[in-house]
Amino acid sequence: MEKHVKYCPYCKKYQPSTFYDCAFCLRKLWLLKDWEETEDEEKEDWLKYPMPAKDISGMDSDLVKKNQNKATAYDTKIKAEIQEKLDEERRKAEEEAAKPVYTPKCPTCGSPDLEKIGTASKVLDVAFWGFASGKAKKTFHCNNCGYEW
Repeated sequence: MEKHVKYCPYCKKYQPSTFYDCAFCLRKLWLLKDWEETEDEEKEDWLKYPMPAKDISGMDSDLVKKNQNKATAYDTKIKAEIQEKLDEERRKAEEEAAKPVYTPKCPTCGSPDLEKIGTASKVLDVAFWGFASGKAKKTFHCNNCGYEW
């Protein structure tokens, strides 16, 4: 998408950066980036402004039609780019969600009901049994069968 896309919040249309006013309602255009970063309250206040002093009926109809056609084509192009970007993000999110999540299982009974053996538990076991303690080398404890590995 182009860097300086302009947006008319009244018409909800994207317009080329060469336009200062909307080709349809003659209101001031916003840079799309600025409009998206604006707080909702400020957007609501902006939309309450009355119609512009310019009257589109007093302008050269051929020029108006030419600008409106250009703005419509540009709006269609930008909306397609935005939709393509949204589709790509949705597709990536679906692929990420479809990836299998690894769940460790007990090698003895196959139960996924495991508990990670904490450092404090290992230290206490070594303190009680000395270096003969086998728990210092273990990582998981199965809550189903009690096996530790």
